Amino acid sequence: MQGVSGFCQQKVFFTTNIVDVTSQYVIIKVSLGGNHWFVSAVYASLIPHLRQQLWDYLPTLTDTVQGA
Repeated sequence: MQGVSGFCQQKVFFTTNIVDVTSQYVIIKVSLGGNHWFVSAVYASLIPHLRQQLWDYLPTLTDTVQGA
């Protein structure tokens, strides 16, 4: 998925791409020049079985991020 492009006060341009998203998390790849890093936001559901699904899935994110 494509994200947004932006810049800081010093006119440093960066781009973002959504790598993966569910109702409980989002992973975003931020690129600046030849470098990139990942930002994740996680919401753990108050519903126990949904929260467990998140915990079961988190270890597989390494493959998702390495493929991005």
